Amino acid sequence: MMSNVQWFYADAQQQQQGPVAFEQIQELAASGQIQPATLIWNESMPNWTAASQVQGIFNAGPPPVISTPGNPYAAPGSGSPLGAPVAGGSYPIPPVKKVSYPLFLTTFIAGIVLYVVAFGIFIASVAKTASEMEYRKDVSTPLETIGDVKNLDAQREAAAQLRAEQQAELIMEDFPMAAIGVATVGMILLLISAILGFICIYRAWCCLQPGGAQTTPGKAVGFLFIPFFQLYWIFVAYHGWSQDWTRIQASHGNLAGMPRVSPPLFLATLITGFCIIIPVLNLITILAYPILYLIMMAQMHKVVNAMATASQPR
Repeated sequence: MMSNVQWFYADAQQQQQGPVAFEQIQELAASGQIQPATLIWNESMPNWTAASQVQGIFNAGPPPVISTPGNPYAAPGSGSPLGAPVAGGSYPIPPVKKVSYPLFLTTFIAGIVLYVVAFGIFIASVAKTASEMEYRKDVSTPLETIGDVKNLDAQREAAAQLRAEQQAELIMEDFPMAAIGVATVGMILLLISAILGFICIYRAWCCLQPGGAQTTPGKAVGFLFIPFFQLYWIFVAYHGWSQDWTRIQASHGNLAGMPRVSPPLFLATLITGFCIIIPVLNLITILAYPILYLIMMAQMHKVVNAMATASQPR
């Protein structure tokens, strides 16, 4: 019976919703919550499909015939929020918005440059302070002029204390406030760049949901903020995405013209990033990592924008 069949659908965030009855699917379609491109599924269907392809939702006519009801309360597929991957045929491209790589690139590079400038200002300030301290040491007050101290050791201790006070005063006078200001601006730009990067990751995973992605967009980004666990999850969020996209692209002819990505590049970028914390190796990787990271993100941005263009109505 049709009333016993439970349906699932993907919402605007590509999250699985359901189970619901077919009548509810029709009501959601009538209210606009389900669009023709919305992916739907039930136990009798081998793959998720666009709602416009199911008779009785938008077009007039009887509801689809269900050949194998199965368990009405079983979740579709296993592991993936949108069930079993769509194998072969035309890939149902989900609606996704574009991302701006030029904005991401500009904020990232500008943030790095400002940090380097701030470090240069700080080093120059420290060198100036050290030079001034050395000068004051040469012209410091003779021991015999320090109070009425008679003991030589006490005189030396008093002179050392006086020099320390002078040095502290000099440090406060020459404290590199300019370096702090420049570094703060750089940190803000890098923060903006990081947010843009997370938006790209989220939308990149949205592109994979009809193909049986190994995680959801929300988890892909959210789990990156879990302390320690993020050390593992970063490989899923980036390298796992590149593997899934490569698999899905190879399985569907309508994706053949889409941008390709390099899973080895994604893996090498992540490993290089971890090497930054290793002494000696970090002298090499600290220069290589930003370049690899920007190339990796460029590939991800290209895929998202290509899918966003393909998802637009013709």
